[in-house]
Amino acid sequence: MITATDEASFLQRLGSGRADPFNSYPILATPDVHELVDHFYFVIPSLVHKYWERAARRPRACWDLFNLYRMHEIPFLGMLHHAAHHLASMRGQNESLQVIEFKQRSLVAVNRRLQTLREPCDDWTIIGVGLLANAEVSLEYPL
Repeated sequence: MITATDEASFLQRLGSGRADPFNSYPILATPDVHELVDHFYFVIPSLVHKYWERAARRPRACWDLFNLYRMHEIPFLGMLHHAAHHLASMRGQNESLQVIEFKQRSLVAVNRRLQTLREPCDDWTIIGVGLLANAEVSLEYPL
């Protein structure tokens, strides 16, 4: 049975802007996570199109990548680190607390995964490490 307080909290969650009402993210969705998902999903693709000065053939490719990354904790954290790095560079900062936090969380997740695997790296770990490396190298010279 749904009570009045359950309904209010559910409506608050849905009415609070872009959110994860279906708990589809592999980590806890905090306000920072929502901000970085929004930046990755909407802001970065719009800047890429502006930089290329032409319409992209697949303007929603970033959405496909997002759906891939959210299937596992490591690439999702790598994506958030990438978005935090990009957002900080847009604000004129070399690093921010978000960059440091999501880099640290990504590295902890990768190390934990490597310690538990009894076989070579899985695809999720490779994707996550690639995203970390890409953010560190390519965002030194942002769009």
